Amino acid sequence: MAEMIPFARGATWSMSDVPVGGGQALPVGWSVSCEMVHDRSGGRWSASVRDLGGGEYEFRILPEVTAAWPRGVFFTSIRASDGAGEALQHETYFFFVKDKP
Repeated sequence: MAEMIPFARGATWSMSDVPVGGGQALPVGWSVSCEMVHDRSGGRWSASVRDLGGGEYEFRILPEVTAAWPRGVFFTSIRASDGAGEALQHETYFFFVKDKP
């Protein structure tokens, strides 16, 4: 398994400067989405997506949402897809969610 990134519930979850589509601008009509998925329960939380230009994106989930997350292993589901749902890219990062220290 890949490296686990620690995260404390109740904080803003964000990833910035994430290259999507090989770091190139996506074709017209394509979109980017990001979800955090709890490994054990399968619960899913959608992140807001901001295009930073140059094929890089920022993903964010507010602290009011993360405060209610269960503890444990989460993974991201980052997708770039066309209007028909064809995925260009699917990236996964792993996080260990714990209580604030």
